[in-house]
Amino acid sequence: MKIAVIVPSYHEEGFLNQCLDSIEWAKTLCPCEVEVHVARDIKGIGRARNIGAANTSGEILVFLDADCTMSRDFLLNVYELAENWENVGGGVKWVHLDRYSLGTILSLVPVAIKLYWNQITIGAFWVRREVFEKIGGFDDSTVHELDYDFAKRLRKQAMEWGRKFRSIKKAYIVWSTRGHKKYGEWYWLKGYKEFRSEI
Repeated sequence: MKIAVIVPSYHEEGFLNQCLDSIEWAKTLCPCEVEVHVARDIKGIGRARNIGAANTSGEILVFLDADCTMSRDFLLNVYELAENWENVGGGVKWVHLDRYSLGTILSLVPVAIKLYWNQITIGAFWVRREVFEKIGGFDDSTVHELDYDFAKRLRKQAMEWGRKFRSIKKAYIVWSTRGHKKYGEWYWLKGYKEFRSEI
């Protein structure tokens, strides 16, 4: 088994090294080969992820944004999930923030409700290459719903095949709150659309 970690990067130069360092640290616990590919594309984060997947050779694809970091056991957890053929891929259950405040927590409540309602997880993804190709990768036309759209299509494919959408639960990622910092604690939701268009 080989894992390919794809890191889409645009406007995140100040975060990229920290992201890559966390991946290198996680590689030390993973018992299989791990390839890391930074994909830069100014036309969209979904397009960058798809290009990154096309330029790697791993059977298992992991997508982590450049302003995030992964815990040391993240890739080990992906490896363990991928060993079971029934698991086709999934998101990550535990997402920590790099900074906590009342505004950031409250702004994420609607996100948590939506995820629970749809029985999906986002934040970062792992997926088998053949499943990724079957569902057509990421759809950049859904830029503001990009991760939701991918997770829903992934879960639907798993159900059609009688297999499982399986989230990473033993590990976590740390998610950047730079959008909150730019738009303010209470106006972040209003500025989110503009913020995502800049990534």
